[in-house]
Amino acid sequence: MKYFILLTLTLILSTSIALASYVYGGTNFGYGGYPDPSCQKPYDRKNNYARQSYVKCINDYIENGNNDVKRINEAQQEAISEAKRYLEGGY
Repeated sequence: MKYFILLTLTLILSTSIALASYVYGGTNFGYGGYPDPSCQKPYDRKNNYARQSYVKCINDYIENGNNDVKRINEAQQEAISEAKRYLEGGY
């Protein structure tokens, strides 16, 4: 029974990651799953501005992905803490 409660709490909290997030910054999460980067590859690889824009876009995508990982970890830790408090009679 305790395992069922812990699993239920984990599932509920993991579906509301964005609502209970303490991480500031962008995200890549969308309604259809985790997207590929939408960065436009430069047609001319010698065009320095286009290359810089592409690299910035990829770096933003990576940073947003790291923010998403932090949000997931925070939600998991909160679920664990809440389940422990509940199971120890803290509610």
